[in-house]
Amino acid sequence: MTAPADPLLLQALETLLLAERQLGDAADRLSAAAPTAVRLADDTDWSTQAAVRFHTAAETWQVDMRTLAALAAAAREDVRRLSERMQLLAWGHLFV
Repeated sequence: MTAPADPLLLQALETLLLAERQLGDAADRLSAAAPTAVRLADDTDWSTQAAVRFHTAAETWQVDMRTLAALAAAAREDVRRLSERMQLLAWGHLFV
């Protein structure tokens, strides 16, 4: 059996694989960044209004980072499924 020869399909598959890797990296980095905000807020033991606002902003930022990490992971999974489907199409194992 020979590899699929359609250059556009091969380019699309390469792009999807790159996107999958980058989305995985983004999800990992966002997940790692989330606790940093709270750690910074916890290390800042001030008793001022600015400290309260900082703590609130840090907690909000942590939630945002976790939400973005989950979205990036979901997008990565969508791209992975699309890539698998395109590979099946490329090899003639999936009929439209």
